[in-house]
Order: sequence, then structure tokens, then C-alpha cells
Amino acid sequence: MSHPDLTSTPPQTAASEADLLRARVAELERQLDEARTAGAALAENEQRYRALVDADPDGVVIIDAESTIVAVNPAMCRIFGYPAHQMVGKPLTVLMPHRLRAGHMGGTRRYMMTGERSIPWRGVQVPALRRDGSEFPVEINFGEYRRDGQRFFAGFMTDITERVRDQEALQFQTTLLQAQSNVAIDGILVSHQGRVLNMNRRYAEIFNVPEELRAPERCVEMFAWAVRQAADPDGYRRTIEGLREDFQTVHRDEVLLADGRVLDRYSAPLASEAGEVYGRIWMVRDITERKQFEVKLKEAKEAAEAANEAKSEFLSRMSHELRTPMNSILGFGQLLQRSPLPADQARSVEHILKAGRHLLNLINEVLEIARIEANQQQLSLEPVHAATLLNEALALVRPTADQRPVQLSARAPQGSDAYVRADQQRLMQVLLNLLSNAIKYNRSGGAVELLARPAVGADGSAFLAIGVRDTGPGIPPDRLGELFVAFSRLGAERSGVEGTGLGLALSQRLVEVMGGQLRVESAVGEGSTFWVELPVTESPRERLEPGWTDGARADTAARPARTILYVEDNLANLDLVETILMDRPEISLIPALQGRLGLQLAREHRPDLVLLDLHLPDISGEMVLHELRADERTRHVPVLVISADATTRQVERLRAAGARDYLTKPLDVDQFLTAVDAALGVEA
Repeated sequence: MSHPDLTSTPPQTAASEADLLRARVAELERQLDEARTAGAALAENEQRYRALVDADPDGVVIIDAESTIVAVNPAMCRIFGYPAHQMVGKPLTVLMPHRLRAGHMGGTRRYMMTGERSIPWRGVQVPALRRDGSEFPVEINFGEYRRDGQRFFAGFMTDITERVRDQEALQFQTTLLQAQSNVAIDGILVSHQGRVLNMNRRYAEIFNVPEELRAPERCVEMFAWAVRQAADPDGYRRTIEGLREDFQTVHRDEVLLADGRVLDRYSAPLASEAGEVYGRIWMVRDITERKQFEVKLKEAKEAAEAANEAKSEFLSRMSHELRTPMNSILGFGQLLQRSPLPADQARSVEHILKAGRHLLNLINEVLEIARIEANQQQLSLEPVHAATLLNEALALVRPTADQRPVQLSARAPQGSDAYVRADQQRLMQVLLNLLSNAIKYNRSGGAVELLARPAVGADGSAFLAIGVRDTGPGIPPDRLGELFVAFSRLGAERSGVEGTGLGLALSQRLVEVMGGQLRVESAVGEGSTFWVELPVTESPRERLEPGWTDGARADTAARPARTILYVEDNLANLDLVETILMDRPEISLIPALQGRLGLQLAREHRPDLVLLDLHLPDISGEMVLHELRADERTRHVPVLVISADATTRQVERLRAAGARDYLTKPLDVDQFLTAVDAALGVEA
């Protein structure tokens, strides 16, 4: 009998073990597949994470527990200037300034042992060190994680150099604006929805705000304080509250404070260029002194006007009171002179007349100076042809020069063909005074020369210098300052030469009123030269635009003949009007150089129109107008006044006196022709 084989496996058992083995193999394969899949996913995630880290603009650094750099991203290399292999394996302190390294290592050890952090790990600004040794600010954020049982730290570093620079610039601007605000003479406050955003020191000083109320959080109390300072607290409060939510209105007014001070208050919306409203700005300025000055100025002006009016009345009365007795003295003196008298009485009468005429001249000159100082001297400033005026002046003084005898000459006056802006009569008065003085105070057989030369002032303006040169005794330098002082004759009163001592003072004032200056050059024993310097102006002809006559009407030949009388003593102005009327052949122009002659011609010719200047050598143009209106023969003749005096008061007075129109010099040609046509009844 054979024994059974104990090592053999029953057929059913073997089949079962095979199934288990296959199942285990299948499970292992499944797990292996899952592991492969998980590994691929992990690798994919790691690759994605690496790509994100590499693309991060901020620096990313991984360090271990010993603060050794394990990994860096490209941004770290760019920010610090190191290639990656020169940072990995190095301590993190290589990226820090030397002064911070020991502190960092100590802090790291303390944290690893106790968990206590020496600095926050989020949003910390610290200095960092580039490879080139330059320091720069970075913001760091750190986090801790574990891998395979080891502790690691991930750090994120942002280069904030531009941000810090902008912050510093902003801080500087803020400090500068605050400093400017604090030194401003205006009080400045910025508010928004009832809150004070900013207030300068001056604002608090103006309203006497206590120091403890100047903090922004106490703005409600400060507002109540400011309201109480106003003379009208309710009105002050209403204005503030009315503008609090108004972001459109610009407001300005004056505020009276309870203590009597006056503030100029200005308020406007505070907005950006894009229109974004930040609030409202208030600016106040203490104008108390200005208001007080305005009151004093008004009082002074009223006092000056009253004094000027009194002076005018005084001048009028003095002129009448002084001239009236002089009329009797000179009148009866001349009657006595015509009577047969003994020789001694005839000499006495001659002395009376001589002294009377001297006194009359003195009265005239004193009153004229007084009128200038009272701004009552009426001048007609217009273009004056220098050569014409100089020749007339020479002709007028030549008989006196021949009597001395003094040689009188003009040195081919250079530039005397120019026009100067002056009053023709007053300029003639000045020149005659200077020429008469040069003749009177000259030596016998001496010479007087009239000069003219163009010049340019310091400001580039052109002027004409008219000189009167003599060969008299000359004036010591230390006495030149006395020349233009009223009644000062520098000892000439002992020379036997008649004079009032007012001629030069009056001449200087007249020249200055005309916008020029009168000066002197003198050398003792050689003579003196007086210079009258006046601004040059364009000639009347030059003011006519080229081709202005091209617009002449074609129907002029069909017009009826007209006569115009022009009463004007300035030849340049006469020439200008003649030139303007050249395209009006139907118009005959009659000139009159004097007022009385103009009245005579008006009565004889009965003109269709009178053109009238106001400043005439014999009587005033206003007097001519009065005579024309009073005479039955000329009452109907229209009068156009042409004057350089453009004051509204003058224009209104002359129109009220009967002038049809009032034209001002320099003439506007179109306006002049329109006025002439209207006066003549010519249809446009």
C-alpha cells in the first residue's frame, strides 16, 4: 500500500491559488498604473508651477532651515544681478547689506528654536544688496512649508525702487505745498462734505482758532468757532451751508468780522483736470487795511477835488481882480502918453506903462503856471511840422535880434522836417521864450543858433531835439538847478534886462505837459544850449492808408457845389483835410488861420459847413461856435468840431453848445467823410 504524497496540492486548491495570484498581479498593475498617472500629474503640476514661478515678475527664493538658498526664479536673477548658479547654495545674507546680516542669522536661529519671529512676514520693506554693491528697497513676503520632513521657506521679493521714489516725491510735494500754504498771506481751508481736509496756519490765525480746535477731527467745533467770529453769524452760516454740497458755483464776497476786520472771501470747487471733485477750497484775506486806505483815498480825492475847485474859483477871481485894475492903469497911462506933457512927466508916464506891462506879463505867467498845476491847461496835442514852426519862430524874433545886435541863424536843421506831437501854440510860446532869452542875455555881437536833430530814447522811442544855442556868459554848474525855479533869475535882475523869472519855469511845465522834457547844457564863458525834446509822430499824410481815394464815388460830378470853411491854425492839419477832400471836386475849402478871421469869412461866404478847431491863436474855438450860433447869418450853418481833446465832458459841452458833431484827432478818414456827408445832406 502506497502512502499519499503530503506535498501535493489538491487540484481544486491549486486552481484557487492561481486565481488569487492573478488577482494580486492585476491589483498591482492597477496600482502601478495609478502611480504612473499620479506621477505624470505631479510632474505636470510641478512643471506648471515652475512656469508660473519663472514668469512671476517678482523675485521668488526658496531657502532651507539654515537660510541657504535652494532655488530662485529668473526674476531674482534680474533683480539682484546674479546668475542662478551663483545664488543657489549661498546664504540668503549674500543679498543683504552687511549691517543686517548678523541680525538676520540671529533671528533665524531664534525662530527655529522658539517660533518667535523678529519681523513680520508680510509686506515688510527692507534694504537689499545687488551684485554691483548698490542698495535698493524691496518688499518681502515669506511663508513656511515642509517637504519630506524638512522645513523650507518661500520668499517673494518686489523691487519697490520706483514706488519709494514716487512716495518720496509725493511727500516732498506735500511738504512743499504745506510750507507754501503756511507762509501764504491768505487763509486756506479745504473741505469735503462738512469735513476739513486741510487748513493752513494763516486761516487759523485770521479766525483766532484755538490750537486744540485745529485738529481735523474737531472740524465741527472749529466751524462753530469761525461762525461766532462773524458780525453776522447767521448769514455766514447760510453761505457756508449753501455751498457745502455745491460743486459748481464759484463764490466771492466780503465778510465783516465782529472785531471790525474785513475779509475778502473766495470759494470754488476743487476738482482734477478730469473733472473729479475732491471738495471745496476756501480762501480768506484780511483786507482791513486796504478798506481803510480806500476810505482815506476817497476822502483825500474829495478833498483834492474841493481844493481844485476852490483853486479854479480863485484863479478865475484873481484873473478878473488883477486884470481889471491893470486895464485902468495901462489904459489911462496910454491916454496920458498921447497928451502933451512936460518932459519929466512924460518920463514918469513911460515908467508907469513899462512897469504896468511888466506886471501884466508877470500876472499872465503866474496864472498860467497855476493853471498847469491845477490841471486846467487845455492843450491840443497833434502832429506839428517842426520846420514850419521853427521858421515862424525865427521870423518873429529876428527884429529883436537885429536891434541888439545878435546874429540869428539856423544850422540846416537835421530832421526838422519831422512831425512832433505837441500843442502848436504852446510849443511856439516855449521857442519864443528860449529865443528871446538867448537874445536878451547874449553879448553884443553874439550869435544865436537854432538846431534840430533826431534822437532815440532809452526805451527805443523816437524824439526830436530842438536846440537854442547862444554865446552868452554861460551858467555855473552849481546854479543850473535854479534855472527852472519860479522867480529865480540867477542875478539877472541886476543886469538891467527885463524879466519875471517865470519864463523858464513855465516853459518846462508846458514841455512836460506835452510829454517831453526841457534840459540845458552850459559852459561859463562859452554860452548855453537849451534842448526841447518832444516825441516824434507820423505826419497826417502818412496816416492815410495807401489807395484810400480808390473808393471815391463815381457820381461826384453830379453833386451840387459845396463850400466848407475850415478854421484851423495848424498848416499840417489843413493840408491833411485838403488831401482827404481831393476826391470831392464839388467841394471848395476855405481856410482860416484865426478865429476872428473865420467868423468874418463865415459871414461873407455863408458856407455849407464849418470845420472848427478849438485851440486858435486869437480866440477859442468855443467862442467862435458861440458867435456863429448867435449871428442870424450863420446860425443855420452846421459846425463839425475837430479837436485833440477827447474827454467826454468836453464833447458833451460842445454838442450842447450847438456843434453838429465832434471828431477827435487823429482823424479817422472814413468817419470824417461820413460826418461831412451827413452835415452836407449827401446820401450815402
